[in-house]
Amino acid sequence: MLDAIPVVGGKERYGNYRPNAAARLVEPELQMVRAYWVLPHPLKQSDAYKMAVARAKADSRVVAALGTPIEEGWYLSGKTNVNGGSGDADLSIPVSGPKGKGTIYAVATKSAGEWTYSKLQVKIESTGETIDLGP
Repeated sequence: MLDAIPVVGGKERYGNYRPNAAARLVEPELQMVRAYWVLPHPLKQSDAYKMAVARAKADSRVVAALGTPIEEGWYLSGKTNVNGGSGDADLSIPVSGPKGKGTIYAVATKSAGEWTYSKLQVKIESTGETIDLGP
């Protein structure tokens, strides 16, 4: 625990130590940070995310620009809304490889259980090149 100080008789909750006021204020934020880094991001579990990343990693132009292996970054953004066999997704997925960094931009619609991309592109950070991965 952070900045713990010994306390006599405080063993019920903290053992021999009870955190000071500053540590009690910081502890909930630390738990949220731990949860963010340990738990998988909900967007990463979506089929729209997985398919977009797989298509980018399989594209020879993206591999040539970023190198291999291509890894997804932590700070993705966007939204998915799925209700049974229909839904939509709008995602920005940071990726990087030994040669550089880029961002996958994916806009997709799910109908009858199938995802269709209206936009699937990778923008390469160093050159500004946009690689269209097609619908």
